[in-house]
Amino acid sequence: MEIRLTPHYEQFIKDKVASGEFATAGEVVWHALILLEQQERPREELLQEFNDELQRRVEALDRGEYITAEEFEREVREKSARRRAELNSGEHHS
Repeated sequence: MEIRLTPHYEQFIKDKVASGEFATAGEVVWHALILLEQQERPREELLQEFNDELQRRVEALDRGEYITAEEFEREVREKSARRRAELNSGEHHS
């Protein structure tokens, strides 16, 4: 496969490698493709995850189970940290 880049993107890739952030030009492209793939994750899938979680919480409320605002905030922060870690774990693969 041959890929042609504009001079701007060629320099961008060279700068990323020169900075030490990435070992090779291929690694820069690989990282960019991962981000693109994640960005294009179907909205329906995200909406389904949200609806599933909402349903679980409604059912818990119906059973008289609930969490405090502080517990909810902690859960959200932990989930966010896990997602950031997952995204960052893909940065160093080649």
